[in-house]
Amino acid sequence: MVLGGNSRIVFEYPDDLMRVYYMLEIVNNAGPRLRIGGPLIIDLTAEAAGTLRSRGSSPQAIVTGRGSP
Repeated sequence: MVLGGNSRIVFEYPDDLMRVYYMLEIVNNAGPRLRIGGPLIIDLTAEAAGTLRSRGSSPQAIVTGRGSP
């Protein structure tokens, strides 16, 4: 599993407020389904406003917690 070439960190400054977006493309280039012993969990800091799944993401990607569908 690797971060794909479409991974980005985007900074925006609307209304003098900095917003940071981590856009991660996670790629399994090994071929067969990768077994990591459970779900891949990415914890956010307490200051993070939330998460979302991008349009066109794999239906296997799930956002829980402070995320939105």
